[in-house]
Amino acid sequence: MMERWKNRCQRYVALLALLCCLAGPALGQSIPLVTMAETSDADQLNPFTNFSATGSYVNEYLYQSLIRTDKKTGEFMPLLADGLPQVSDDHLSYTYSLHPLAKFNNGKKVTSRDVIFSLKMQRNQFVNNNQKRSHYEAIVEVVGLNEQLVMFKMAKPNSQSMRITGEFAILSEDFFDPEHRLDSVSLAEELQGDKMSMAKLQALKTVAERVNVFGSSLATYNAEATTGSYILQSWRRGGEIVLTANKRFWGKKLESVPNDFFKQNVAEIRIEVTSDELVLRKGIFDNRYDLVSSTPYSLFANLSEMPAITKNYKFVSPPGPSYEYIGMNMRAAARQRNLALGDLAVRKALANLVHVDLLMVEVCYSLGIRIASDCPASHPDYRQNMPVVPFDIATAGAALDRAGWIDTDGNGLRDKQINGEDVQMVLECIYNENKPERKKIAEHLQTNARELGILLTVTELPWKDYLGRLKSGDFDLYVGAWVADPNEDSYRQIWHSKSWGRGSNFVGFGNVTTDKLVVAYEESLEPEAHKAASQAMQKAIYDQQPYIFLWTNNNCLVLNQRYRQAPIYDLRPGFWIASWE
Repeated sequence: MMERWKNRCQRYVALLALLCCLAGPALGQSIPLVTMAETSDADQLNPFTNFSATGSYVNEYLYQSLIRTDKKTGEFMPLLADGLPQVSDDHLSYTYSLHPLAKFNNGKKVTSRDVIFSLKMQRNQFVNNNQKRSHYEAIVEVVGLNEQLVMFKMAKPNSQSMRITGEFAILSEDFFDPEHRLDSVSLAEELQGDKMSMAKLQALKTVAERVNVFGSSLATYNAEATTGSYILQSWRRGGEIVLTANKRFWGKKLESVPNDFFKQNVAEIRIEVTSDELVLRKGIFDNRYDLVSSTPYSLFANLSEMPAITKNYKFVSPPGPSYEYIGMNMRAAARQRNLALGDLAVRKALANLVHVDLLMVEVCYSLGIRIASDCPASHPDYRQNMPVVPFDIATAGAALDRAGWIDTDGNGLRDKQINGEDVQMVLECIYNENKPERKKIAEHLQTNARELGILLTVTELPWKDYLGRLKSGDFDLYVGAWVADPNEDSYRQIWHSKSWGRGSNFVGFGNVTTDKLVVAYEESLEPEAHKAASQAMQKAIYDQQPYIFLWTNNNCLVLNQRYRQAPIYDLRPGFWIASWE
């Protein structure tokens, strides 16, 4: 009797084990937890208002767009759309069919109304996304042909049309605008600014306030308004972000997984935020991290040489989509800043004061590629005949002398009369806190500038204050970096004159000629014309020296070798944890 009972129990245990094995893959969560370290926190967990690199990739788990760039191939893949859009022969209309199963996490079906609402939010002047808004002005109309079909109409053919029409996050209209206030405001009217009626302006403002606050903290995030494969479980600013696989994710109902963005192989993704290299080092030594993203260069270089560490971790540094630079305020007069940087001779002289090759060794351990303009040297459009600016203090001094910047009052500082005003060479360079490499860059320029009679103060600022001063133009110089999404290939946001004061053109670059080059680049669908416009724009930027261009960054990742499949990609951010095995 006991033997029969024992056998029966063994069969039950075996059956239960079998069922558990079958249930695991069905739920798509074969890995219970992945712990990664990140050196900076998200700005906002809201794809409309976020401007941080960390927030950008975290938001990809929480929100979905019609299409998204595949990190493996760089090609567009459908998400909320049932496929890639139908494109008219004249490249002016893009029609998307929404996936019939696509739903928000509250069970509401995603419709063309949600797509139209989300585009209106991208164009809404009261939404805190002025750096991104200019991209969407190329769309002249969006029409819901029915509940499932939505058509975008472009003003002109645009090489960025697929990205512009398909890669913005879709939010629930019912959640943010249950009263349908924006039904009274057309897409075209949004561009009229204050010319709209007070009632329409108030409607835009009311809904924008709801969007602006969303995702600014854990308390203001609500998965009901999203469609992502993961949800935000917890967020302690400066400490930790935790994502969990979304049990209500609409993609779970699909018979087969269309692409990696639908996978939920990991039940929980825990992102520990710290810029303390000692903490990161200990976590790696203790074999506690599965991934370290944005690894400090010094830590990456040192640990990658230690056999005790490399037996557990892979050190990977693919070329990254970002570059470092020093921006100079070309329109200082309009912002009541020092007038010196409005002088091209001064900007060129300051560029001669930066020993970029030396800094690359000291700051990034040569894990990057030096650049001369706003295009990586590895890019096929890169203009080869632009030499990098040499480090030459004597040349800088001679150029300043010729331009009339000399010490006329004997106080040890160069000065010059501009429009009747005595302008002293007293400048400030700002950078954001917790970035020791940027401090080193700024102090390097400070030391060399002092040798030529230029007083340069270096100011560290909290991220919010730093970004605020850039947006308002309240700076002389700043140390910064740009990172691009895979299919973001436009000069408009940073270099078009209309983006000064409302986009990312913090330095005030641009004129009629360069604006025409920006437009020509966007509207060129033929590869050779596209390349020609790019190279002409690079040369225009190079000649005006709005930035001291430094180098592109390698993406330094430290990856635990315990996983069977954890691919690293060249495209930002270099990984997609949900697909690991």
